[in-house]
Amino acid sequence: MQDLVSIILPTFNDEKTVRNALESLIKLSYEPKEILVVDDGSTDKTPTIIEEYSSLGMVKAIQIIHHGRSYARNHGFENAHGSLVFFAESDAIYDPNYLTRTVGHFTDPKVGGVLPMGNILNPKSIVEKCMDVEMRIRNAKAQANRLRPISAWVYRADVFRQVGGFDERLEVAEDQDLAIRVRGLGYDIIHEPSINWWHPSPRSVFGIIRRSARHGRMRIPFCLKYPRRIPFTYLGIFFFCAVCFLLSFASPIFPLAALLLLGAAVLAETIQTLRDGWNVTEDRRYLAVLPFLGVVRSLTFTIGFIVGSALFLFSRR
Repeated sequence: MQDLVSIILPTFNDEKTVRNALESLIKLSYEPKEILVVDDGSTDKTPTIIEEYSSLGMVKAIQIIHHGRSYARNHGFENAHGSLVFFAESDAIYDPNYLTRTVGHFTDPKVGGVLPMGNILNPKSIVEKCMDVEMRIRNAKAQANRLRPISAWVYRADVFRQVGGFDERLEVAEDQDLAIRVRGLGYDIIHEPSINWWHPSPRSVFGIIRRSARHGRMRIPFCLKYPRRIPFTYLGIFFFCAVCFLLSFASPIFPLAALLLLGAAVLAETIQTLRDGWNVTEDRRYLAVLPFLGVVRSLTFTIGFIVGSALFLFSRR
């Protein structure tokens, strides 16, 4: 008899994507499984869509007042019965063999969590195709054991219970925090080397800017919990460049120094991207664009982090 896997799917205003996510979860070939959908106070048609599947006995629907994704996941776990727990995403699509390939890793008692490798869902725009190439590079590194998983989506239920679940104070990086605590108990978190799920990416540069700024702004609680995760390198480069541009009235050397530093950062990123991605994709045009997207992402993340820090300090006054 195989282990029962509890699939927990938190939703919040996901009417455009939740149906496809549910269909892919229902079609997972692994048995036995249970699907618990925790709707976090949606105000769109998401609850109606979930009820369609619940009325057919395909999923168990749980309605709660809006408290955030981590609370919804923890609440779902409280109603789960499986010895393994899989935290799904409401905008992702899963391969039918997702669990079949993943569950086998738990025969090793040292494994506490597994991170199946994913890719970008239906990349069409230039930005999406660049993100697709970036994911391929990450997957290639993981397969070569050059990349340590920073989180996982499938855990032993007893281990998840032992660490106390997701930290409900965190709005971003809550998955990384959970993985850190699981490793702290002495368990390993490993990659499942096959591509098993697909997740959407921002379609434009503006989308990347918006997401990166939000992640930076909301990362403060995580960094307060883990001070060594503060992005000191990004902050140092940002403030150096800011000071140089402010001193441009004194001498043109200062803004030139800032531009040289940014240029060096782009060049270093380009060399690394070309080295890692040359054999990953045949269309190498996107390898040339990726470094610039990386700089944009890092810059907006840093600005968001500074804004978030300022808001946090003002809130403490």
